[in-house]
Amino acid sequence: MIKKELLFGIALFLVILVTLVISLNLASAAEYDYELVCRTMGQVIKFSECNPGMADNTCGGTKCQTCTIKIFNETTGSYIYCPASINQCNARGLSCSTIGGNGTTELDTTPPNLTLISPEEGKVYNSRSVLLDLKSNEIADIYYKSIIDNGNTWSPVCVSCLSYNRTRSFTEGLNVLMFRAKDVVDNANYYNVSFIVDSRLPRITKTAPRSGYASGLFEVEFDEANPAKPELIYGNDLTGFSSALLNLSACVPAARGLSCQTYVNLSDYNEGEIEYYFSLTDIAGNSVKSRSTKLKVDTLAPKINSLSYSFDRSIYLILNITEKNLEEVNYIDLSDTSGRARWRKLCSRLTNGICESRVSFSDGPHEIEVLVLDEAGNNATSTTSFFTDTRAPRISRTYPSSGLTNGI
Repeated sequence: MIKKELLFGIALFLVILVTLVISLNLASAAEYDYELVCRTMGQVIKFSECNPGMADNTCGGTKCQTCTIKIFNETTGSYIYCPASINQCNARGLSCSTIGGNGTTELDTTPPNLTLISPEEGKVYNSRSVLLDLKSNEIADIYYKSIIDNGNTWSPVCVSCLSYNRTRSFTEGLNVLMFRAKDVVDNANYYNVSFIVDSRLPRITKTAPRSGYASGLFEVEFDEANPAKPELIYGNDLTGFSSALLNLSACVPAARGLSCQTYVNLSDYNEGEIEYYFSLTDIAGNSVKSRSTKLKVDTLAPKINSLSYSFDRSIYLILNITEKNLEEVNYIDLSDTSGRARWRKLCSRLTNGICESRVSFSDGPHEIEVLVLDEAGNNATSTTSFFTDTRAPRISRTYPSSGLTNGI
């Protein structure tokens, strides 16, 4: 059977021959002839000396017969060999001969040199369909296997080929591949390449605040294995929009992916309105945006003008507060050593700026902290201390109880 490389050589022969006649300073076109070359396993005809773009031909069986054109190079004083159709040798009734001087008597002990053009080392691809583009300097069987997945299974790329250029499907995430190129006499070479496939679009699962007021603190939660650029975009049509890049190293694991917070100064928008959304780009260049949300802006913290208490069988905590958008007022007893201390609500509305509520405490010293929150999440705190003693005194014994006394 005529090998693929011989057919390729025949197609190019006429062009090559004219080039060789000129470049090799041949006396005439008659200084070439056909020769039927015989070889045994591993012996080589160096067709690369005929044309650098050709691959050398290695005998892969016990005996090989190859029709060649033998051309004398006057510059070097030796012959070079180019591929020809076996029909040309048969038509001339040529018998088998063994030639030397261009490596045909030498065994092929050199493995194929594989040039891997794609996939590229360390590159990130945004599709699972990745171009597999490679070239070999000689006819070879080329296979690959995944080192981190099914590391014992070799998948064929091409057999008896010089090149390959087609797409293959690879797994999502990190791929580490080993390629093997083996020539007809089993000389083999190995090449490794690693790359990342990230074809899935990022997914923003949560943003905050979702309604009401904005103070400047924003939060986003997203599901993405390879985030590269999380960004907050905020502003309005009157003043324009600004952006703030989030610090990925400050993000924390969440129920679905990562949760990130950022703070921006919204004082220029106070008592006005803004619109905001998050955008997220992964390392493969895939991008997604969250739904846009409109919020009123309140950047001023509540002001606690006074904190006092009164006692009338119960303790009353009384706060004078300046805040237009009150969310609630809470308190905690910092002196509680029972392990049950927690924040408790005092009030969720003000009457003429006053929050007053009755609370119960056990007898003893107490240090109370109050926390005032507005609807934008701004807060203010204050503390007060007092001592409670609700039990009436009790005389349990007197002396002397009878008889006489001496004044004691």
